[in-house]
Amino acid sequence: MGHVEHQSDVIGPHLERIEVLLKEIIQHDAAMVARIEQEVDEEGELDQYWASKLEMLLELGVIT
Repeated sequence: MGHVEHQSDVIGPHLERIEVLLKEIIQHDAAMVARIEQEVDEEGELDQYWASKLEMLLELGVIT
């Protein structure tokens, strides 16, 4: 199995779950989801918890 396929197998289910949760949250507060998506996707802002999780995944080589 290649590196990209391994990343997809490991990270894919988590990303799918996040998408499901975001769709549920959008039904209650779409503006909040839009704000958070902009902060993360466009501005690269993560709180300390998620920044440490991202760093851990990078150090383990799970994502590049």
